[in-house]
Amino acid sequence: LRHRDEAVAYALKQMREAEEQAKRAKDALREQKESSAAVAAERDTLKEEVARLGEEGEKRDKELEEAKEMVSTVTEEKTVLLKRVAETTEGSQTGPRKSVTVSNSVPR
Repeated sequence: LRHRDEAVAYALKQMREAEEQAKRAKDALREQKESSAAVAAERDTLKEEVARLGEEGEKRDKELEEAKEMVSTVTEEKTVLLKRVAETTEGSQTGPRKSVTVSNSVPR
């Protein structure tokens, strides 16, 4: 009878330990799922940020290319105007003045 009581007590103790271990495993699994969800949310946020930065970079590259074209156009116009000024200056020293027309428009 005493051995049976000890066996029952031992079985109950093992059952409680198994239940506690199962509860700990269940809690760890829940925490893992919550952690995975947080990581996935952060990953999605970072993907959106990368996409936004990529679009912004492309926009700035396009703006930079347009600015380079404008600088090139203005540089060409400056060269033409300097040439006209030089021709006018030379012409005024040797004869009548030439008329110089300057346009403010910048072709695109």
